[in-house]
Amino acid sequence: MKTGGFQLVSVAGESGLEARPCDFDWMEKIYLDCRKTRTPFAIHQTGRYFIRNGHLYTIRKKDQFQQAHKAHSWLRQQHRLRQTSLFEKME
Repeated sequence: MKTGGFQLVSVAGESGLEARPCDFDWMEKIYLDCRKTRTPFAIHQTGRYFIRNGHLYTIRKKDQFQQAHKAHSWLRQQHRLRQTSLFEKME
């Protein structure tokens, strides 16, 4: 990914009974790539099946956005970036 190549990178897991699992490590790798290139990044939903620290969670549809927000907040805190809006803008 090159700087200025994208206006926004948005990631999300799949919903529904036949959804494929979404792995948090995958989201984090993309987040770090975006950080390197100063590309805005957002997590919209975790999806029905979400893998974190080797554990598979089943997340109800109504909780997927909230859990995605928590995951995004953890990434910002872990990597010490501050959020300027729902769609994070790199400074």
